[in-house]
Amino acid sequence: MTVTPAFLLYATGGLAVGQTKIGNQFICPACAPPASTEAATSNTNTRTSAGWTVGAGLEWMLAPRWSVKAEYLYVDLGSQSSTITYTYGANTSTLTSSVRNHENIARAGINYHF
Repeated sequence: MTVTPAFLLYATGGLAVGQTKIGNQFICPACAPPASTEAATSNTNTRTSAGWTVGAGLEWMLAPRWSVKAEYLYVDLGSQSSTITYTYGANTSTLTSSVRNHENIARAGINYHF
């Protein structure tokens, strides 16, 4: 939507794709056996996640070929979790970490129009 011939307001939205990563580790030197001796007590999960984005921006033509702009985007790539397990004697413990992957992005720029 042009507010004036030199001033543009806009909304944007759509698909967002990004790499997400979560990791957790259980360290207990006093545990019997020490937790660091089991491979299952350290975990990292990396994946490509698809989600959505929505935002708004403005652009102002400050000279015949020059403009300045500012934009805000909210990105949501869903949730991700990671579980580790530690066994000691007849007992087993698990630790699950979860994270919600969302970002707030603000950007500004100067454009030269060819």
